[in-house]
Amino acid sequence: MTGNKSPVKGTQLWQNKSLKLVLATPHTIINDLRQRIFPQGHFAFLIVDEFHHAHKKYPYVPIALAAYKAGALILSLSATAEDLEALKNCFVTKIVKAEISMPQKISPTSEKKHPSG
Repeated sequence: MTGNKSPVKGTQLWQNKSLKLVLATPHTIINDLRQRIFPQGHFAFLIVDEFHHAHKKYPYVPIALAAYKAGALILSLSATAEDLEALKNCFVTKIVKAEISMPQKISPTSEKKHPSG
């Protein structure tokens, strides 16, 4: 869903009960919340990336709060571990910290040939 839709089109999209997955920026959703065309109780699960931005006036805050009040499950993702303390003040009930390392880059000279070829 993009912000390049009219309020009428947005209302039609949100009222479509066959929607199973919506991908949208927080700015698109917050605009629809403000225009009262976003169905707050429509979603059971919300995934929020870059949740370390969920403070002050950033759109994640009212969106996540509306989903939380409606009883939706919320998966909040952040690759910025130093901001985890700030998340504890955002109605987050459980924080799981995962250490994920990226594989080392293999130089072309150190690549092994496949046994079959």
